[in-house]
Amino acid sequence: MVLDSRKTKYSIIISLVLVFVLVASIIIRDEIASVEMVISERVIDSANKLKEKMRLVESFIYTARENMEQNFAQQLYSQSFHPALNKLKDYPSYKISGIAEDTPTGRFSIDGNLTSFVYKDKLSIEVKNEMSAALNLKATFYSALNNINDLKWVYFLSINKFMYSVPNVQLEFAQFDGNIYSKEYWVNSMPNQNRQRRLVTSNVYLDSAGQGYLVTLSLPIYFEEEFLGIIALDVSMDGFHRIVNNEQNPGELFLLDENNSILASNVSFTMGEVIYNPKGELIDNVIHLDQNGFDYYGFDIIDNEITFLQRSEREEKYRLAINNSIRELSLLFVVVIMTYMIYSFRMLITRVGVLANIDPLTGLLNRRAMENSVMPLLSINDRYEQKMCFVLADIDYFKNINDTFGHVVGDEVLVSITRILKSCLRSSDLLSRHGGEEFLIVLPQTDIESGSLLAERIRTSVENTRTGNEKVAVTISIGCIECRKEESFDSAITRADTMLYKAKTTGRNRSISDNA
Repeated sequence: MVLDSRKTKYSIIISLVLVFVLVASIIIRDEIASVEMVISERVIDSANKLKEKMRLVESFIYTARENMEQNFAQQLYSQSFHPALNKLKDYPSYKISGIAEDTPTGRFSIDGNLTSFVYKDKLSIEVKNEMSAALNLKATFYSALNNINDLKWVYFLSINKFMYSVPNVQLEFAQFDGNIYSKEYWVNSMPNQNRQRRLVTSNVYLDSAGQGYLVTLSLPIYFEEEFLGIIALDVSMDGFHRIVNNEQNPGELFLLDENNSILASNVSFTMGEVIYNPKGELIDNVIHLDQNGFDYYGFDIIDNEITFLQRSEREEKYRLAINNSIRELSLLFVVVIMTYMIYSFRMLITRVGVLANIDPLTGLLNRRAMENSVMPLLSINDRYEQKMCFVLADIDYFKNINDTFGHVVGDEVLVSITRILKSCLRSSDLLSRHGGEEFLIVLPQTDIESGSLLAERIRTSVENTRTGNEKVAVTISIGCIECRKEESFDSAITRADTMLYKAKTTGRNRSISDNA
């Protein structure tokens, strides 16, 4: 292995620069998180207020469902109609029957409106039982109206073509027609659309009775698996406007419907204006970075219906975070410089260690390093009774090459021989410069026959190679032996050297193996 100190130095510098950039980005990111924490606490507080408002609505509507189911069961048992049903009248002009606003007070009062598509003499006992059960929801309905700000209407809408609603209004406003059964909150509550019997939320809409923008929450009512109708609450958007506009949060706040139209904001907007909402990429309390330089917080106030969004400029937060991180960044710079100095010192120590084990000309292991590498292999070889060969090679007449062509060409010959040897070996084989012009090859898991074939292939390759500009012809003599059981390194080297000596004394440019 040839040392490349420049490459190592550049690698260290690049690594430290990358570390500095990475850690600096973490420091700045954490500081940005600190800045965002202040924003998030205020925004989360606003979102929680909005959610709490909706949780209160949900709590009442579930209570109303339970009461309606209980009322209906009791009604079927008692078969005693609600007294107010005696005041039912037909209103042919509206094609309905109902209880008018002038219904007496006391136990006959319903404090609301009961209207039906069916004239009173056509009402079945079953429907009257259901009407009675619905009218007994008056206390629950008014409890909701008194406790939920901006709740405009509470009503039970029956599949049997009647509706009981509070508060009380003039009959001309309380009447209803078949169109109500095509509203999305009714359609989505039907058994074929809502098998889970979950709470259904409508889109935000403009109330035809002048109550402004409303959202309807409806819950299906069943009795013994029979669908009766829905409990519904109509909530005004005014309360949401107040929460959004009264909060002094940094950045811009928006309340959006499912189409990303602005319903409320702390900045001026046009009703129905649409803004970008990264809804698919946002979850509660997670920042989304868009391509327009804004950060967002997003919260579902009503699932898939109403979203609370906070938007702020990203660059301003970055500048503030960097200014707040100057001390940490300076300390990080000092640490990086000190780390480079430590690495430089360790690299110097490593270089010294490498030079002690590597031949600087060929990049091969030197004699000591080869011995240290082979000793564990000899132990493994003995334990598992494997074969291993030592091949000792020497360049023929190398002194003559140096004397004739000079030491530069001699060095070229050594490097060239190194390349040839490497090309003939496996990745598991070991190669070292054993002496001036001697090379030692250790072949693990190789018997003498295979070792001899390799030695001859090396000899032939060297013989057919011409080196340098001078095209120097070089030959090599090789001795090959197979290690004996529990044979030492020195013993194996001595036997290989004996085979090499025979190759030299019998004419050179040959390989001789110890087949004994």
